[in-house]
Amino acid sequence: MTWNLEKYKLLVKTCNKILDNYKYDNSFLSNDIFYVLREHKVMLLKYEPIFKKNFYFKCIFIFIKLFFYSFLKIFIFISFKKKNFHFKQKDYLFISHILNKNQEKIIPENDFYFSHITKNLNRESYNIYKVTHYNNKKNFYVNQNLGFYNELRIFLYLIFNTVNLLNIFCKTKGFESKIIFLAIANNFSQSHFQNIRIYHNVKYLIKKIKPKKVITTFEGHPYERMIFSAISNTSSNIKKIGFQHGILFKNQNTAFLDLANQNNPDIILTAGEAGKSFFLKNKTSDKIIVDIIGSNRYFKKKDMNNLNLRNILFIPEGYHEENLIFIKFAKEALLIDQNIQIIFRFHPILYQNAAGLLRKEITDLSRVKISTEIDPSIDFSKCGSFLFRGSSLAVQAARSGLLPIYYDCKNEININPFYEYPKCYKTVKNTKELKNVIEKDHYSNSDNHFTDVYFSNIQRETLKKYF
Repeated sequence: MTWNLEKYKLLVKTCNKILDNYKYDNSFLSNDIFYVLREHKVMLLKYEPIFKKNFYFKCIFIFIKLFFYSFLKIFIFISFKKKNFHFKQKDYLFISHILNKNQEKIIPENDFYFSHITKNLNRESYNIYKVTHYNNKKNFYVNQNLGFYNELRIFLYLIFNTVNLLNIFCKTKGFESKIIFLAIANNFSQSHFQNIRIYHNVKYLIKKIKPKKVITTFEGHPYERMIFSAISNTSSNIKKIGFQHGILFKNQNTAFLDLANQNNPDIILTAGEAGKSFFLKNKTSDKIIVDIIGSNRYFKKKDMNNLNLRNILFIPEGYHEENLIFIKFAKEALLIDQNIQIIFRFHPILYQNAAGLLRKEITDLSRVKISTEIDPSIDFSKCGSFLFRGSSLAVQAARSGLLPIYYDCKNEININPFYEYPKCYKTVKNTKELKNVIEKDHYSNSDNHFTDVYFSNIQRETLKKYF
C-alpha cells in the first residue's frame, strides 16, 4: 500500500482527536494505535488494514489471536514471583534503553543516550534503569513483566477496557470508528502490555529511589507518556524531563501533543538548535520549557573528504523493512558498477538478523562489508559517500565529510531528515541515478555546515540550570 500526505494527515488528525478526548484515561494513552509518531511507512504499517477489504473480519481475527496469545503467555511464561532487586535513593533517575547484548556491558557513565549528562554528575547522585529491546532477565528493566498476579490484573483490566472501547465504537462514525475498532483489535498486543508494565515499574522505581527529577528519551512514543503519567501519579514534586535524542522529521506528530500536564514533560531538553526550534514552533502547551542540552553525538565537523565516492556507507534505520530496501538496492548497485564498494552499518537492534539476511541475499561479499565497529567514525573514514533514508546517523556521516545521498523510494512520503537543505545532499531514485552521482568527483568541496543545527556540544549553563 502507498501513503500520501493527504491520507497521512487524515490519520494524524483523527488519532490526535481521540487522544485529546481521552487524555486523562491511561487505557487510551497506553494503546499504540492512537500514536502516529511520524510519516515513515514502517510506522504506518499497523494502519494499513483500515484501507483494505474485509477490515472488520481481519480485526476480529487479530483480536482473537492476540487475546489467546496474551492469556497463554501469562499462564505459561510468567513466573508467580517477581525477583527482588536492591535500590538506592538518588536525586536523578534516568530511564534509558538497551538495544543489544553489547550495550549490557556499557557502564552508566557511558550510557548510549545520556553519557554527555551523566559524565558531569556525581556518580552517587543518579541511577540509570533501562527499557530492554532484547530478551534479558539478569537485571531490573523498566519493561520487565510484573509477575503472574499483576500480569493477570492487566489482562482483566484490558477486558474491561475492550468493553469500554466497544461502547465508544458504537457512538462514532466514519474513519474515526475504524481507528477505534483497530484499537480494539490491538488491545491485547504485547506492546500495549509493555506500555502498562512500564507505567507500574516506573511507579515502583520512584517509590524506591525517591528522585527529584526523572529524565527519559522523548520522541512521541506511548511508553514515554506512561512514564510521565507514572511520575505525576506518584509524586507531584518530581520534575519530568524529556530528552530529544534523535532527529525530528518534517511530519513528526505525537511528540508535540498536549496530553494534559500529568502526561507531558515539564522540561524538554534538545540535542541541538534544530530540535529546540522545532519544539518551540510545534508544541501545543506553553507550560513546557524547551532548552538545548546538547548530545553525545556531537563532534567537530570535518571537511568533505577526498575518498572515492564509490566507497559507499549504507545506513538503514532499525526496521526489518528498511534492511530489505537497502539490501535490494545494494544487489542492483553492485551489478551496475563493478567498482562500487559497500559497507553496511546496520542498526544495533537488528544487527544479527540483518547480517544473516545480507549474507543470504548477496553471496559474493568481496565488495560488501558488514560493519562490526562500535564507533561509527571508523566506518566514516573508509567511505566517500553514504546512502541514507531516515537514519539519525546521517547527521554524523555528513559531519564527517561524506557526501549524503538520499534514496527516495517510489510512491512514498519523503522521510529525508535534511529536507530543509536540498542543496547539501543528492537524491537518487534508482541505481542508474546513483551511478551518475558517484561518477562525478566535484562534490568533494560541498559544504556540510548545515549539520551544526542538529547536535551541539554539552551546554554547561543548561546543565547547571537543571542538574
